[in-house]
Amino acid sequence: MKRTLAGIAGPIAVVAVGTLLLLSTLDVLPWRIWDDLARYWPILVILLGLGILFRNLRGRGERD
Repeated sequence: MKRTLAGIAGPIAVVAVGTLLLLSTLDVLPWRIWDDLARYWPILVILLGLGILFRNLRGRGERD
């Protein structure tokens, strides 16, 4: 099975975000990520939705 950057970008992003959240919770990072997430979570939802939309549109163009 051929692996592409798009196929591994999602898991890498999840690991990176999880690592940041863990380090913030353990007070290893000097800034409080929870405050920023509480303020900007709608942007994260929008970006996630756009990513899904573009992935589906790109997949549809390859099938036609």
